[in-house]
Amino acid sequence: STFLQRAMDQLMHDIALQNLPVVIMIDRAGLSGSDGDTHQGVLDISWCRAIPNLEIYAPCDENSLKESMLIAAKRNGPTLIRYPRGSVPEKNLSPEIKNSGIVKIPDENKFESGKFALLGYGASIITMLKVRELAKEKNFNIPALYDVRRVKPIDFNFLDEILKSYELVATLEENYMPGGLGEAVAARIAEKNYGVKLIRFGVPDVCVKHATQEQQRELYGLTPENILNECVKGLKENE
Repeated sequence: STFLQRAMDQLMHDIALQNLPVVIMIDRAGLSGSDGDTHQGVLDISWCRAIPNLEIYAPCDENSLKESMLIAAKRNGPTLIRYPRGSVPEKNLSPEIKNSGIVKIPDENKFESGKFALLGYGASIITMLKVRELAKEKNFNIPALYDVRRVKPIDFNFLDEILKSYELVATLEENYMPGGLGEAVAARIAEKNYGVKLIRFGVPDVCVKHATQEQQRELYGLTPENILNECVKGLKENE
């Protein structure tokens, strides 16, 4: 992801401007931990979302990675597929679909409270699942979970339904918040004048320091405990 920054000109002028059917696989997307200060993949969503003709996919497991690659192979324009450092999860986290827009991750026990929803992509889906389990343990409102598998273009029809259905929506991403998913959702809320409360979780406007991935998530509030606490606090403020 960080090395892609060196190819910004080629991506824009040599690929996107000509709308060429190029598939770009971006590894180490998101917080990469002990790879070092220069290897944190927290910029690609922010600057690539501004590139015309480019579609961006952020799979969270083996199913969605395969699906994204199949979709990319059939496109007539450029496609970027980003995935985090590390191995794929032991089991698939999100159901397979054919259009890779936004996918609801079902709760097998159907315990969702209907009060709030979490939106994320890639590695953040694992964190979102932990938030749901923590909410169950603490007898809090249990969130609905949505995997924003295609980050550009966002499926605004589906997103609109989400924003009209909950009191609070929280976005979670291992990317800089400026230019990220949370900013896109905030813009949609403002454009449509929706009354939903939004909380954004992501990497703030700082240079990410060398640390383990877990230490970095702790530092920037991307832990299940902090996310749940902030959402519960936000729901109380709405009462």
